[in-house]
Amino acid sequence: MKLFTSIKKAFIIALVLGVFVLETTKINAQTAYIANNGDGKVKVINTLNNSLITTIQLQFGLYGVAVSPDGTRVYITNNLSNSISIINTATNSVIASVPTAIGPTDIIVSPDNSKVYFIVGYKMYVLDAATNTITNTINLVNQCKGLAITPDGTKIYAACNNISTFSIKTISTASNTVTNTIAISSFPYELRVSPDGNKLYIALTDNSALMVMSTATNTVINTIPVGNHPLNMCFNSNGSKLYVANNYDYTVSVVNTSTNSVSATIGTIGDNPSGISITPNDSKLYVTNAGRNTAVDINALTNTATTFIYLGTAINTDPICYGNFISTYAQPSGITDYKQDFIHISLIPNPTTGQFAISLPTDNAEITITNAMGQKLLSEQTNERLVNVQLETNGLYIVYVKTKQGSTAQKLIVNN
Repeated sequence: MKLFTSIKKAFIIALVLGVFVLETTKINAQTAYIANNGDGKVKVINTLNNSLITTIQLQFGLYGVAVSPDGTRVYITNNLSNSISIINTATNSVIASVPTAIGPTDIIVSPDNSKVYFIVGYKMYVLDAATNTITNTINLVNQCKGLAITPDGTKIYAACNNISTFSIKTISTASNTVTNTIAISSFPYELRVSPDGNKLYIALTDNSALMVMSTATNTVINTIPVGNHPLNMCFNSNGSKLYVANNYDYTVSVVNTSTNSVSATIGTIGDNPSGISITPNDSKLYVTNAGRNTAVDINALTNTATTFIYLGTAINTDPICYGNFISTYAQPSGITDYKQDFIHISLIPNPTTGQFAISLPTDNAEITITNAMGQKLLSEQTNERLVNVQLETNGLYIVYVKTKQGSTAQKLIVNN
């Protein structure tokens, strides 16, 4: 009884400070946000079963999509209405619309979720994610489009193609200035930085190849022939594979990044593939087909197309989706893969009816909660030694805690 009383008091205090509330029915890492350029609709797809969760109506001309690394926000450029739409993934609703200059295209989010960068013609803009306000404008001099950011968030690359002048710009995120212009001889479209930060891959649409550049020296180290007119790309989680959507021959090239060679070609995926993203567990690729108004679900283990998802009946639905439209948050995969160390936490009560307290040995800890499949539901830093959590759905959960003293994990059973 005394123990229950102390928890009850702590819970009331936590209500004032803010209680973590989780809804396991919305798992952002399982969700794809596919933006249709032609009808202005965002189709929210459950990637576990390819079912339609909801449709979010925006305006015509949707172009770039960027899911924040923590999976809480989706940023979409409205190329015709000159704005950025910001979607809250917990509610799948638009929480802000930021006016921009004419014609925003590519958009990316910093690894720490604090900044959003997007291109409008000859300029790159910096959006503060906390206030949804534009804080800086960077003059790129040339017409640019593709954007990529290094894993440490210190450097951005922009693909510039001003008539017959082709180059890659490097931008410092600390000073918000262009630090280098690398002239190249082919038309760069989209680009991606490898997860280890060592290599930049550039899609060259005019010669059906990828250019590989060292990020340390800004020098070209390889050229890889791929399919006809490569557009968008995405890495798997460890960077061993790069998937390339080839717009003109309706294929996806699978690049082995160790050998910088194509290891497989995935065909029959639909007309004019443009957007491409991968699920966090590397099991599925999703490719949007601008010419067929569909997205195709590709089994990344067998390199075969499995399901076509119809995104609209209008002729001009046009799902372009340049950028990342699926969360790529690196989720814990289970207790056996998680470092066990010498700290101790208590989950009180366990089993629970949904409301429980996490007793911590320190006032500075990182708490992560996943479901039994390892899908992240919450990740928060806390400076309290007693944290109260509310779970809405019965089931088995894993509570991970990291502190300076070490790490640990415990199972939690919710049984109403």
